[in-house]
Amino acid sequence: MMKAFSPVVDLLPLDHEYLTYIKKVLRHRCRQAGFRRITPSLIEPLDQALQIFPQEELDKEAVFIPGEGSKAPTLIRFNPLYSVARTYQDNQMKDWPQPVELYAIDPFLRKDEQGQVRMEQSFGMYLIGSEDSALSAQIIFLAAEILGDLG
Repeated sequence: MMKAFSPVVDLLPLDHEYLTYIKKVLRHRCRQAGFRRITPSLIEPLDQALQIFPQEELDKEAVFIPGEGSKAPTLIRFNPLYSVARTYQDNQMKDWPQPVELYAIDPFLRKDEQGQVRMEQSFGMYLIGSEDSALSAQIIFLAAEILGDLG
């Protein structure tokens, strides 16, 4: 009998053996390159997201937590890039030395094409505050090093 597809993702001990190794490689290479880890909030303000994303896109991809009483609904982290950018803005990181070099290793929730909620693991490197194309080359080089380490 075939098992029905489930949107639930359980990470078992063998999964963690691989994930732990991958995370160690990611953290080592990012720290070595001067990147600092960031963990954005799991809950995102809906009103801020609506300033960037159209309601239709949020309805299609985001997972909402309904507001109670006078509280507005919120979103569960649905887009890692958006979460990092919002964190940069909310915490006045523009006043930090630029560019700000960040990385994140976090799960997020997103709806798939059928509207099922999925948990996905995300890794991202973010250079914010400069448009220097040499920084893009730095990210590409760092990604190549990480892939080489992982084999």
